[in-house]
Amino acid sequence: MATTLAPLRTFAVDFDDDAKDLLLQFTRNDPFAIGLCTAYLSEHPDSILDLAEEFERDFDSALSSLVERVLTMLLSDSPPVLYATCVLLSQCDEPFSEKILDGIWKTMPWDNTYPPSISPVLTTLMRVNFIKQESSGGIVLNEHIKRSILWKLSEADKQSACISIANYFSQSKLPDEEKIPTAHHYLQKAGLIKEALQLAIAYSTAFVKEGKYDAARQLIVSELSDTSRFEKELRVFLLHQLSVIDFNLQRFDDAISSIREVIKELSDSNNLAGKLAAQSQLANLYAMRGDFDKASLEFESVLNEHEKHRNVSGIVATFAQLGMIAFEQKNMLTAVERFYIAKSLSAQLSEDEKKICQLNWEYLQNELGDARLQELLSLVKPKADAYIQRVKARA
Repeated sequence: MATTLAPLRTFAVDFDDDAKDLLLQFTRNDPFAIGLCTAYLSEHPDSILDLAEEFERDFDSALSSLVERVLTMLLSDSPPVLYATCVLLSQCDEPFSEKILDGIWKTMPWDNTYPPSISPVLTTLMRVNFIKQESSGGIVLNEHIKRSILWKLSEADKQSACISIANYFSQSKLPDEEKIPTAHHYLQKAGLIKEALQLAIAYSTAFVKEGKYDAARQLIVSELSDTSRFEKELRVFLLHQLSVIDFNLQRFDDAISSIREVIKELSDSNNLAGKLAAQSQLANLYAMRGDFDKASLEFESVLNEHEKHRNVSGIVATFAQLGMIAFEQKNMLTAVERFYIAKSLSAQLSEDEKKICQLNWEYLQNELGDARLQELLSLVKPKADAYIQRVKARA
């Protein structure tokens, strides 16, 4: 390996004092400009006066022109290790530590002439300020170099680098909630849309089960950044997943926004059962946010549909929800009426449904006391019984 590393450019120039003073003067003491000129002069040692003229004539134009010439120099090596490192870093959207970059380097499809570690290459590039280390310890490519690299890089080379980054994180020993969103991002960037989607669905579901809602949200939000590429069913699934995640993160406004989109999609496709389930979920979200009036309006809308389709089970469930909202609003008369209707109609339903309604009634009885409950029931019973009979007659 020593023979491979030996020809790596060291960018060493033996400046005398006058040349050093001149360099600092025309580069305006800018670290990147100094590094760039040093790199160029390491192969063209007699060009310092020409560079001085260029920089004094137009600093920005000279800097841009020199970037291109130095990158051409880096490509002339065999193998062009320094250029390849710049290509890799050009695809990194965040600062990665040297350890991570070395891990990525080892996953890339190099031939055996490439050095086994990225460390010497980074050291060489850092000497001329092509890369810099952030305060966090991460390493980034200088923006001047990144811009030039991206301008000339082929899509195949970009994809190769992104796939290597994604593969590194997928296979790393980092916790799933740290590595999977990063791997997902670089799969998307590599244009592997199908693979990224499969990863997002599988891991977001797992993260939700494990209570890792932030990681799950990162995956789903990233996928939903372009909803137009999804079939309606998949779009509904992702939006519903996002609503569940936001609910668990207590981001109720975001959860409401997502579930409203779900309702619209299901309504447009005439999926009544799905729409009513989503509408009930929306009503519950309003209630969780303390917006009981909106919650009641949504549940009333759901109730109307259940009545229209003679769905006793749906009627019972909705009356139980409306009873709970009335109780939260301290409207005990309405709460008693709605819980009573739910309990009475549940007699013809499953044991589980009957049990839930009975427990609701017992809860109300415990809160109000039996005397107060009977007093309020006597006021609403005639109207409630008439409604119950109408539902039973139509069922």
